[in-house]
Amino acid sequence: MTIMIFILKYCFGIGVLIFVLNTLYVKYEMIKFNQGIENDEIKVFIKWYGVCITIPLFLIQIFQILGNYQTCFYLFYLDFNNIYYVMAFITTILFWALLIYMVIIKNGAEIIAKYNKVFINYSFIEIKISANLVKIIIGLMVLIGLIVLLFGNKIWGEAIYNFEDINKLLEY
Repeated sequence: MTIMIFILKYCFGIGVLIFVLNTLYVKYEMIKFNQGIENDEIKVFIKWYGVCITIPLFLIQIFQILGNYQTCFYLFYLDFNNIYYVMAFITTILFWALLIYMVIIKNGAEIIAKYNKVFINYSFIEIKISANLVKIIIGLMVLIGLIVLLFGNKIWGEAIYNFEDINKLLEY
């Protein structure tokens, strides 16, 4: 199995590993930013930050394997005849709903704005973001993600269907 095939097949699993490491890094940076004190706000945010990203990715990877899809692009197929696809599709929609709830309705945007140096870690620029800007950005990300999920294959002229056949990928 070539490295490209491995990455395409286990993209969401790799994402879980990356986001677990990212969650640990964000926790470390938030505590450092807070003068070494881990308060309840940080604990709750980190718990939900890790759970909201890793659990959906893990489930989507499991559904990809169980549904016998070869690449991570299967989410664009709109293959509602496969129960594993349906479960992955629902997981994706629920993940976005949870993200909207945690950031826009709960106080996630305020925490991200408060600790923006942790998320935007560029020492050469000073960026001050507000909670409203975080809400707008997350809302737009979810809206764009929904459009791409529902219409992406049509936009790209049905090209995504070709990705499922890994042998065709190797020919390019």
